[in-house]
Amino acid sequence: MIAAAALVAALFAADAAPPAMGLGVNTHFDQNWPRTALAKVAQASAPSIRDTVTWGKAEVQPGVYRFTDANSGYVDSACRQGLQVLIMIAPRNDLYDAGMAVYSPAGQRALGRYIGALVDRFPCVMAIEVGNEINTASTKWPPSAEKPAMYVSMLRAVRAELNTRSRRVALLGGSSIGVSVPFHKRLFAAGELAVIDGVAIHPYIDNPDLLPGQLARLQQAMLAFGVSKPIWATEFGNFYKTPDAAPPHALKVITVMSAAGVDHAFWYALLDEPWFPNMGLFSTAGPKPALATFQLAVRTLLPAGNARALPFADRTAHVYRYGRGSYVMWGNGTPIHYPAGARAFDATGRPIALPPVLTAQPIVVTAAGDVTVG
Repeated sequence: MIAAAALVAALFAADAAPPAMGLGVNTHFDQNWPRTALAKVAQASAPSIRDTVTWGKAEVQPGVYRFTDANSGYVDSACRQGLQVLIMIAPRNDLYDAGMAVYSPAGQRALGRYIGALVDRFPCVMAIEVGNEINTASTKWPPSAEKPAMYVSMLRAVRAELNTRSRRVALLGGSSIGVSVPFHKRLFAAGELAVIDGVAIHPYIDNPDLLPGQLARLQQAMLAFGVSKPIWATEFGNFYKTPDAAPPHALKVITVMSAAGVDHAFWYALLDEPWFPNMGLFSTAGPKPALATFQLAVRTLLPAGNARALPFADRTAHVYRYGRGSYVMWGNGTPIHYPAGARAFDATGRPIALPPVLTAQPIVVTAAGDVTVG
């Protein structure tokens, strides 16, 4: 009987759906955001945040790590609030390699030791992302550097340090602005996939309909090197001209990433910033329209399971269903047919009349039966 029960349990486990995509939010507490903004993370129902603890602020003497309330106290507060924290580490410290991205073995070992100390200090750190948008000039690479090999060498130093810990913390590599498949191929060729736990991307994209193809090509590029690692969208959003442009775009991107199997995604950002005035979930005046879409995804859509694309002959119709829960759909004039009792909502979750055709504005539909299009 025990063996039979174990077999049944194993069969149910094998048939269980993988966890739905985690949805978090970017913060800038390291850039002196007020600690009180953590209450807005809770209001958004975000289970995780992405921020940094600047290396040069915590290690001002070689090998001496001082995590103070001023330079990292927000992480303690996040831990107490029950949040998970993804830490991005810019791989530079004026103590090593003249303040450039560390390239010497000593500098890279120092980076690994710092990250190890950070992981030891903060139990809610879920992942480490080495570098931010490293396919740009912001990383301060040394002159004439062989960047892929140097970066992968850096990751190996961090991996060696993390491997000595009993607690597993995901190591993310790549961190590209955009999906940038050719760039990631160079890193894969340098041996990155053997070292990391996930590939980090920042899929800022005007047209979400293009994103499934980009994510598929990134997966194919990994498989060409014999391994597939999870994709983490550690920043996503867009430069919106108006606050009301954010919800429909965000709902599409969240749905597409979920359907593609993205492991975690982090909205950019929690608060509006002067140079990105319409990207926040909140402004100084209060909640922005994007907040309702974020809450809809976290509280209603993703708890039902990841989205999956439903195949219809009309390829202009984009129809997804989250597990056995709500539908999200948009299109280009395709007729849509609803079962009895169906209800429709806009991208912020407000009830609307059932539209007869799909448009570029995505809708959320709850229905006991199946919807059909065409």
